[in-house]
Amino acid sequence: MIPIKWKIYRIINYLLLISGALLFLRFFQLSIGYSYQVFALLTSLIFFSMVLQSLINLMVMVKTFPDKILTGAKNRWHIIATILNFISLAGITYDCSSLLSEMAEFPDEKALIILLLIMIAFILSLLFVFICQLTLKRYLHRTNLTVMRSMIDSIGSEE
Repeated sequence: MIPIKWKIYRIINYLLLISGALLFLRFFQLSIGYSYQVFALLTSLIFFSMVLQSLINLMVMVKTFPDKILTGAKNRWHIIATILNFISLAGITYDCSSLLSEMAEFPDEKALIILLLIMIAFILSLLFVFICQLTLKRYLHRTNLTVMRSMIDSIGSEE
């Protein structure tokens, strides 16, 4: 049985994958449509890294959960996903802070508040995924050890 934390982790990765892909396409379209605006292009790259890290996280979950250890290529992909998540988290936080600094110049306050709430939701989601990524290896090692011990105990108890 997978704990609720890891079910939420999977759901958030799916949500980040879908929303990141849609926002990547939108910001990439904006960056091309308006003669390569740097802010839109960098923001689209942030959302692209969010999509990549979500894909990698979901792939690692499929191959390791609930009781396999992260080894070899899966461990390297997990490290890459953690780095991409940190980049996404830092980029979204920077975008949110730059929006806050330009708050006085923004004509529609309701739209700005909605945008800030969405970005805060992204920040909190990415932060939760980042914390889970940091604890994933230890969790998988612990559950693998428990499964191995129960298998050894079951062999000894059958006569």
